[in-house]
Amino acid sequence: MYDAIGECPICLSNERRDNVISLQTDPDVILLGCRHCGGVSSSKMPTEETLDEYYKSYYAKDAKKLTFHDVSRLAKHIFNSIDDTLFLKTEIIRILDFGGGDGSLAMGIGKLIGEVAVGRNVEVVLIDFNSDTSYKDGGVSLIAHKNISEVSGVFHIILASAILEHIPKLNAIVLDLISKLSSGGYFYARTPYVVPFKKMFKTLDFTFPAHVHDLGPSFWNQFKDTFLVDWKVIFSQSSIVETQFHEAFMRTFLAYIFKFPSRLEGQFSSRIILRPYWKYVGGWEVLFCKKEINAK
Repeated sequence: MYDAIGECPICLSNERRDNVISLQTDPDVILLGCRHCGGVSSSKMPTEETLDEYYKSYYAKDAKKLTFHDVSRLAKHIFNSIDDTLFLKTEIIRILDFGGGDGSLAMGIGKLIGEVAVGRNVEVVLIDFNSDTSYKDGGVSLIAHKNISEVSGVFHIILASAILEHIPKLNAIVLDLISKLSSGGYFYARTPYVVPFKKMFKTLDFTFPAHVHDLGPSFWNQFKDTFLVDWKVIFSQSSIVETQFHEAFMRTFLAYIFKFPSRLEGQFSSRIILRPYWKYVGGWEVLFCKKEINAK
């Protein structure tokens, strides 16, 4: 590990960051909260060599390389919030799936696009350390790369589901993703927001050093101002429940119970709440739309 107590690794601010909670001792690792961007990051970060070794076996127990139990449900969840007119403006719809495992999420969205935009081709570009396969399924093709630096052009949809929390030097990645979103395009992200639970239950596993950031509403609800992007917020809310009742009844039941006050708070507010009253949701998700250049 290396020290990361200077500038914020998310926004590069040099403002003093606040001690949020201790993760471990010997060596001491503390979560630091940035006053500028609202993100929370570890005071120590794993080296590139450590991460390389870790990700070699990341999906060892999951041949499907997924972080969501029913990826088709997540695909529909995202797709249903995207304006269909986006898919009728171009012959080829491009989706960037950053850290998407085997690309199932993007492929699922691509197939849904094919149902409403008949005759359009969908190109999925997958970025993942463990993926090197390219294939085509109907009108949806997938091209895999291991590094985002290998990818060029702009994309109509960018997905960053359950990945940003893993990246020590996050600022460069965020700026790269922002630059790759097309005018009128959509950006989806899903991240852990477990610090409130960690404060209550000190023994709760933060999964450090796999997770080095905690990104909740304080971060996402000022994301536009932090990174100076002209994006419309489609939703910013407690994340979709990963499991279903038939597969994990008690876990699913508790997830809905904890997320319900947050969703209720969002429904009754006429504006985006920077710091919601209810914090015990476990994760956060956002969908942004980049305003079109000629839009008023």
